[in-house]
Amino acid sequence: MALTAKCRNLIPLRSANEPGPRVNGRFLLVDTGDPSRKTIFAATDLGVYRTTDGGAHWSLLGSHLPQVRVTDLYISPDGSLLRIATYGRGVWEISLAR
Repeated sequence: MALTAKCRNLIPLRSANEPGPRVNGRFLLVDTGDPSRKTIFAATDLGVYRTTDGGAHWSLLGSHLPQVRVTDLYISPDGSLLRIATYGRGVWEISLAR
């Protein structure tokens, strides 16, 4: 099970002084399989980002995912995989290590 929240205002996932592009989150998916509830996935215009510390630090998820707009995220009920729907690049599936 996962909790999804749409972002009313885009959420900056990197501050101005961090390396890499400043990425805005479109919506968030909380991995409820993580007992701490600190694992969060962010759908962005440049792919999927993940944090395991409640949002203090974010990293780009997957090395072969296209860096395009993500339109939907889904975590399987057993928490073993993440499905990612993209704009114009299809649906991707990533195995999540537990």
